[in-house]
Amino acid sequence: GEQGLTYQFRVLAQDNAGNQGTGSTSTQVAASCTNDSSENADDTAAGAPTVTLGQAQEHNFCGVNDADWIKFNAEGGKRYAVTATSLGGGAAFRLELRDASGANELASAFSSELGQSASLFWTAPASGTYTVKVEPVVGQMVGSDVRYSLKLGETVVMFFPIIGN
Repeated sequence: GEQGLTYQFRVLAQDNAGNQGTGSTSTQVAASCTNDSSENADDTAAGAPTVTLGQAQEHNFCGVNDADWIKFNAEGGKRYAVTATSLGGGAAFRLELRDASGANELASAFSSELGQSASLFWTAPASGTYTVKVEPVVGQMVGSDVRYSLKLGETVVMFFPIIGN
């Protein structure tokens, strides 16, 4: 819903024996949002803060269609993982890995459901700076409680033998 509005719900239920019951409730969406520590600076590729590999950052989605940007330095030929984990409020994500300018999308991933994590695995084609754009799957799902943790790191691919009879 929209920030600052109150929504009312009515429910009519009936069981297999024909017994009926009703109920109603209302909820109000907070009128404002408390920005995360990176907010405003991380709203564009140009202002994206550089993150250290292996360290998680906590963010939230403040404002309709809020997108958060980060940048990191990658080494050509190495494999990296970008993971966004929901910490509350049903946060669900679309992750876009882009070049340093933010103009060219190189890879993407998204949450399969509200409140679910999203992970992107990628091998850097060359050494350099890359950006990641994180945006909500549902642009209206916003607020101080729509929080997530974002972590980037190097990954190792392992293959195990299959032993059969």
